Amino acid sequence: FRSMTDSLPIVALPARQEARDMLRVLKEPKFAETVSLAGWDKILRAARATELLGILGQRLAASDSLNSVPTVVRNHLSGARVVAEHRKRLGLTVVRSLGRLLGDRFGGQLVLLKGLAYVAQNLRMSSGRMFDDVDIMVPRSQLDALEKTLLEDGWVTEKPDPYDQRYYREWSHELPPMRNPRFAMQLDVHHTIIPVTSRVKPDVDLLFVNAASTEYGPWRVLCPEDQVLHACAHLFLDSDCAGKLRELADIDGMLREFGPATNFWHALIDRATLHHLHRYLWFAVTFCRSWLDTPIPSESLMRIARFGPSMPLGYVTVQAMRRALPPPDLDLPAAGQRTLSHAFLATRAALLRMPLPLLAYHTAHKLLTRN
Repeated sequence: FRSMTDSLPIVALPARQEARDMLRVLKEPKFAETVSLAGWDKILRAARATELLGILGQRLAASDSLNSVPTVVRNHLSGARVVAEHRKRLGLTVVRSLGRLLGDRFGGQLVLLKGLAYVAQNLRMSSGRMFDDVDIMVPRSQLDALEKTLLEDGWVTEKPDPYDQRYYREWSHELPPMRNPRFAMQLDVHHTIIPVTSRVKPDVDLLFVNAASTEYGPWRVLCPEDQVLHACAHLFLDSDCAGKLRELADIDGMLREFGPATNFWHALIDRATLHHLHRYLWFAVTFCRSWLDTPIPSESLMRIARFGPSMPLGYVTVQAMRRALPPPDLDLPAAGQRTLSHAFLATRAALLRMPLPLLAYHTAHKLLTRN
């Protein structure tokens, strides 16, 4: 593409055919009816590796295409939908239990994040989505009291190492992950949406002020614009993008559901600037538009185009993301699945997450203490 600032580029589709076919099924479910059994074998493996199998099944079911694929394929897709539904119920069990435990003590400052937030709003894009853990957010001023309550209720930390405890409590945006023997899901307790040591500083107070109520007791969710921006930051700022097509599908799903609302796009762009997350919105919209045909108003595209990174680093970053986001070649050994693009993006994420002196200290500690 020519310039990173005067218009949004169109990023070429992934090189591997199974990733291209999987993306096409996501945006054109009827295409699934033309895929050969050999093609499905590769798509299913890629979808399972990126936790998109249940979403594929849901998209096909919603378009009346599920019965048009081979029976063996349909069994995989249907099974993934059942697993996703089961995981959702497990997550909601945790949400309801925590709501009863915390509601009276913490009032309206309890916020659901990510997957269970999508469920709490009955968003269509949550159907078929796999749930790995329960993410919640409270103001930092309430963190100690909330943790004490959780510990008394049987939750325990999964990171007992003193250095790991320091990493989470001083430099991260969440407590160390917690588990409870009564529940099947991990709990992540956040106090903001990206690490506190990051060079980017969202307005945390506004995240809470604009949160909306849900039907799940005391639980609230971020406003639609902040939910999209959180997903953009999670994928394009705080990760190496490796095999994370599900996160891109999340952003696409939210933009499709929230996008038709009056003033959404104008508010999203303004909010991105306010939270200093405009660059990461640019990456998200660029890939969603290029790979998933996400509908975006032309006026909004013009405004978002101004957030693009400078050349030539921006070009290198986009091309690295193009190679890292799809699932790897699963026929290769694990070591062979990591490429220079993955290394570049992992280094980029680390530099965005921590200032260089702290990153050097953290990296040295990990190298010296690893087994």
